Amino acid sequence: MNTTERELQPGFRRSRMTSVKGPRTRSVVTFNPTTISPGEELYINIPKLKPDSCLVPGSLALLFDFKNSNTKSHFNNNLSKLIAKRLQIKVAGETAYDCSGESLYEIYRDLWLTLGDRKKMTEQGLASENLRKLISGDDSGVKVGDANKVADGLLHSVYGSKLRKPIDKIITDHGLYTPF
Repeated sequence: MNTTERELQPGFRRSRMTSVKGPRTRSVVTFNPTTISPGEELYINIPKLKPDSCLVPGSLALLFDFKNSNTKSHFNNNLSKLIAKRLQIKVAGETAYDCSGESLYEIYRDLWLTLGDRKKMTEQGLASENLRKLISGDDSGVKVGDANKVADGLLHSVYGSKLRKPIDKIITDHGLYTPF
């Protein structure tokens, strides 16, 4: 843009497309068994991709309902990362990623997030103490009172006891994956 254009239109900015749009599909896979007990291993097999498709970072996740039989307790912060003891990713039978302390590393990394980023991770169990009490069914969780407790009540009405664990470590770190 030359000087004359800047003087005539000072607020003008050339726009560029920053995203790619295309047809989207969503696959939901129900695992068998659908419930596991503490100490059991859960194997997640990701279906093979078609030649004209790709996996987008942040799109693979394990969604689960947190059920707590004790009404006098609530879970610690960042529950979705605390439940995984080990993360092992195999591609075509070869181990591509293996970390037995994965949850500790992820929790440590989350300590350095800004307050705004932490508030975006409510679905993963990173929440205020009152909201964690509401999710786990603790009797002392309150939905009324000050503005924060009302907000916690609204978030609980949206998410309920559902939590989300991202399982696309390699894709998130290294970008899009397309079959070749």
